[in-house]
Amino acid sequence: MHISKILAEYAKNLEYGDLSERCINEAKRRLIDSLGCGIGTYNEESIRYIRQLSSVFSNPEGATILGTRIKVSPDYAAFSNGYAIRYLDWNDTYLSLEPAHPSDNISGILAIGETERSSGKEILLSIVLAYEIQCRLCDIASLRSKGWDHVNYLLISSVLAISKLMNLSLEKMEESVKIV
Repeated sequence: MHISKILAEYAKNLEYGDLSERCINEAKRRLIDSLGCGIGTYNEESIRYIRQLSSVFSNPEGATILGTRIKVSPDYAAFSNGYAIRYLDWNDTYLSLEPAHPSDNISGILAIGETERSSGKEILLSIVLAYEIQCRLCDIASLRSKGWDHVNYLLISSVLAISKLMNLSLEKMEESVKIV
C-alpha cells in the first residue's frame, strides 16, 4: 500500500471520540498559544503590510484576518495569519530527527474551518491530526540531511487536516497528498 493511502486512511478514520482528554487540552493550548503569538504581532510594520495586502482579496464568505473583521479568501487569511503567528518565532517547536513548527498548520486549518463552518471539535480534531502526521514524519526521517526543509512535511500534514475539514472522500484525500 502506498504511503499516501495509509495517511489518507488514517486521516479519514480519525474521530474526535478517539482523542483523549489530555490530547484535546494540548490541542487547545497550542491553538491559544498560536493565536497569542499572532495577536502579539498585530502592530508590527510587516504584519500591517501583509494585512493590507491580504485585504485586497476581500470575500464576505471567506475567512477572518486575526484581530480584524476583515474577511478574505481562505488562502490569504491562512497566509496573513500564518505570517503573524510565525513572525516572532515564539510558536511551538518539535525536535526530533527533523525539527518542525507544527503550529504552522493552524492558520490554514482556521481559514478552511471558518469557510466550511466547522465546529470547534472538528477544528481541534484537524489540529491533532496535523500535529500527529507532521511530528511522526519528523520522527522517521530527516529532510535536512537530504537538502530539503522541514516545511515539506507541513505540506502533507496541512493538506490532510484541511481535507478532513472539507470532508473529502478517501480517494480525494489520497490524491491531495500525491499532489503535494
